[in-house]
Amino acid sequence: MTNETLVTYLEKALENQMNEYDFALDWSKANRSIKISVRLFAENQKQVAFEDAGQVVSQEEILEFEDAALFFGQSNESTVNKGNYFTTIAFDEKKGLEKGIIDAFATSLKEMMDNSQEKFLDFVEETTLVSGMVGLNDEEIKAYFTSLSDDQQDKLLKALEKEELTFEFVFDQKTFEEQVEKNLQTEDGQVILTYPLY
Repeated sequence: MTNETLVTYLEKALENQMNEYDFALDWSKANRSIKISVRLFAENQKQVAFEDAGQVVSQEEILEFEDAALFFGQSNESTVNKGNYFTTIAFDEKKGLEKGIIDAFATSLKEMMDNSQEKFLDFVEETTLVSGMVGLNDEEIKAYFTSLSDDQQDKLLKALEKEELTFEFVFDQKTFEEQVEKNLQTEDGQVILTYPLY
């Protein structure tokens, strides 16, 4: 593992964990940051209009949901808008970051994606079912409801009970921190990977 850096090790750890999922690593030397974007996809067969957090509406046949995590140099903390990421991790630009933290992040990210995949598909299906009622009168709603399968009827009723149909990635910070603590108790987990300043 000659010349292994924080960036190269992070990329390798993500490739090992995230082979089922679409992700991108964007290293900004100037900003001393590493952004990890992750994406999920779902079919939008009825081309229902979906609106994202930025009020962008999409009716594409394939819906894409993207969000990001950020590793950033501690000296830039005041300029980082943490609300733009599902998690942020600071590192010391001079010293680097322990392997154990990167390993815990890669594992936690994979778990988040596993948990999110089905939730995203459910969100798309629920939104599609609810949108099928738009503009219908009472009789038409009854006919629409009876035309659905039992499973779809259950999903529609549950969807209607919700105040709002939304989807977001939820990174389990507590589990991540527990994993970090466990990893840092091992010799390998304590190995510090330097941040490349070139």
